[in-house]
Amino acid sequence: LTLTGTGYRGAAAVSMTTDQSTLVVTGSDDHMTPAWLWRLTDGEEAVKTPLLREDAFSYLPLPVQKRLDKLPDNRDLSLVSVIDNLSNSEFDQVRKQKRRIPDVTTVVFSPGGNHFLIGNTQGDCFVYQIDPETHLPSKLAYKCRLGSSITCAAFLPSGESFIAASDMGQIRIWDTTTGTLESNFSVNVSGPVTAMAVSKTDSPCRLLVGHAPVK
Repeated sequence: LTLTGTGYRGAAAVSMTTDQSTLVVTGSDDHMTPAWLWRLTDGEEAVKTPLLREDAFSYLPLPVQKRLDKLPDNRDLSLVSVIDNLSNSEFDQVRKQKRRIPDVTTVVFSPGGNHFLIGNTQGDCFVYQIDPETHLPSKLAYKCRLGSSITCAAFLPSGESFIAASDMGQIRIWDTTTGTLESNFSVNVSGPVTAMAVSKTDSPCRLLVGHAPVK
């Protein structure tokens, strides 16, 4: 099975559901839809749900936002299809603003598969909750931010908290439900965090961090 249009960065995460379907979150190769949630079930066509579209739309001029809001949620968007009445100068403006939409850099599921996190080049972390019956995602109301691009993330074994790291060496822990900052790690990391792993048990919970020193 090939999931088309899933992003040149290759950010992806996979989780199995209780009914043995497979949920996959991927980046996208179109800024208008930064990420997708795919539900894969044997013998059935893949069902995909767009993610972070409303955040992508916020970077565009208001008239274009209004046109995009009227389109079906599951449609593969093309900017050309909604700007046919714009002048050349307006078209150029939209193209420049579209390039400002952040790329997805990392995605990860919680251990129980009921939450997933998406990080981007803006340093934003978005957390979604999965409905156990419909498997549809709903984005939680908060947004956590680091000072630069998210390079990796992980949920703690309980799934009640998550850790995110940046290309500036920042590492922070937030509460999954509320988005409250729980800890701002003070570790001797002098460059981008390139990899991170969390132990599978809470007691004790250990964190392994890999980074690229800046010379």
